[in-house]
Amino acid sequence: MARVMSLKKGAQDLRQARSSTKERLLQVARDLFAQKGFHAASTREITQRANTNVASLYFHWRSKENLYLAVYRRLFQQLTQVRQGMLELLEEGLQAHKSVEAVLSPIADRAFDFFAANPDLARLNLHRMLEGGPLAMKIEQEFENPLYQAAARVYQRLTEEGVIQVSDPEFMPFSLEILLDLYFANPERLERALGLRGAALRTRMRTHFRRTFVRLLAGR
Repeated sequence: MARVMSLKKGAQDLRQARSSTKERLLQVARDLFAQKGFHAASTREITQRANTNVASLYFHWRSKENLYLAVYRRLFQQLTQVRQGMLELLEEGLQAHKSVEAVLSPIADRAFDFFAANPDLARLNLHRMLEGGPLAMKIEQEFENPLYQAAARVYQRLTEEGVIQVSDPEFMPFSLEILLDLYFANPERLERALGLRGAALRTRMRTHFRRTFVRLLAGR
């Protein structure tokens, strides 16, 4: 009986170790892909920083491409959850007959907060747009396009209902993403240009994004 318990514990420890290694590889890969892009981040550097070996990377993820896709998949799963919360805020605001600005401002804040908490997404996006290629297209098709098409449908519906005034609903999600990418891909650029740091810079960025979001959607 003791031997059986020992074997079970050993198997459990092995599963936990493998899970820990897999998660560590994912986190390190996210950091390096954001810093260097897909091509410049080597499997050797990823595994060295994750304190494991290349064989382990291929055991858990099968390929560097799969690891890259996993990084994006997790971020877009989180972004999809945030979008659902934004839709709930939208419906609550509309049902309460709030002003357009009162409805849109907290939604803008949700989008801003997500990118502020995940600045790696902005850096990943800029590297990917510069690198291009089949892998970039796969990410567009699997993750970005469905989310942005859903957002465009919401903008179209609200425009038809007269709540907002968007001349090109399909383009609007990309416009807003580009703005957030530019904020967070290299905030040091804004620090140097504006002479602001930390909370002061973040407050100004948030205010600018909120006002831009409202103006674009309200047609002001």
